[in-house]
Amino acid sequence: MQGKLVEQDPNDESVEVLLEKIRAEKQKLFEEGKIKKKDLDISIVSQGDDNSYYGNIPMNWVVIKIKDIFSINTGLSYKKGDLSINNKGVRIIRGGNIKPLEFSLLDNDYYIDTQFISSEQVYLKHNQLITPVSTSLEHIGKFARIDKDYDGVVAGGFIFQLTPFESSEIISKFLLFNLSSPLFYKQLKAITKLSGQALYNIPKTTLSELLIPLAPFEEQELITQKVEKLFEKVNQLWK
Repeated sequence: MQGKLVEQDPNDESVEVLLEKIRAEKQKLFEEGKIKKKDLDISIVSQGDDNSYYGNIPMNWVVIKIKDIFSINTGLSYKKGDLSINNKGVRIIRGGNIKPLEFSLLDNDYYIDTQFISSEQVYLKHNQLITPVSTSLEHIGKFARIDKDYDGVVAGGFIFQLTPFESSEIISKFLLFNLSSPLFYKQLKAITKLSGQALYNIPKTTLSELLIPLAPFEEQELITQKVEKLFEKVNQLWK
């Protein structure tokens, strides 16, 4: 995303307003002991600094790091012997459940008893984004958005859960399209590391340092609406 899909409106609320909301939410999480003090800062990347991936974005946008807008966690670690396929317990999603821009529940999903779940963080939450941690190279960069809270579904240990600090339908969708763009994929592919003979891993720490552009909220809404209409037209052509 480079800010060329819709026209900029000088009357839009400044992106700084959105950043202040993110800072306030981070402060709240810090006071609750859920994030560390070092995670409170938001690193604004200056134009022309390390911004070559995004070129000349609009002046009312900012470039920030993934860690500034998302809390990143891995899903549930488990032993194979604790799993079942009898539809009892909590469903676990894996990399195969994730497609570009969407995820699905599968007939061959595994289940696990709730006694093995020690943290609420692994449950799928509304407006989270998920992506495989370890997968084949051609499947690196698949991001999907969680459309509601799933009380009976958790992410498996090879899934990253990216939870926006400022959660809303618009922001979540904007970030999904952002992270699914060729420009972000270029960054993501550059940090993947071969593990074994066929699987590639995305290091969590390195992922958190990658850059994304952030637009004012009103512009995010317009961009999201525009992209969704374009996808509707594409889907109609495939029917």
